[in-house]
Amino acid sequence: MIDVNVNELRELGVWLRESGPEVNRAAPGVVRKAAMNIKGDWQMDAAFSRHFRLTPTINFDERRRGDVIEAEIGPDRRRRAARLAGIAHFGGANGGGGTLGDPTHYLDKEAPRMAEALAKIVDEALS
Repeated sequence: MIDVNVNELRELGVWLRESGPEVNRAAPGVVRKAAMNIKGDWQMDAAFSRHFRLTPTINFDERRRGDVIEAEIGPDRRRRAARLAGIAHFGGANGGGGTLGDPTHYLDKEAPRMAEALAKIVDEALS
């Protein structure tokens, strides 16, 4: 016979249910801050490009669907200068471009800070 004490797990479950609204209120701010940081880093790199004027086209859109909060960050393709963003980042078929590199490195740089901010919110909600 195995005797398991799950009182602490039940208590944690209650805390998580109770902290849910606090986390849901704070999480959009964390996503927005991360999006702004990524946008700023991307714009700073784009500002140094000699041939591509992407800086003013880089922006972000936020969306919330139920419990999902997301931000789409990048050049606004409706603006003419942004139409060459692919070449600026990855290079053209006949060479040239590729001076900005893969934009996923902006997300890789921001992800640990965003995770830390979310963990802090959950920690504060559980305290």
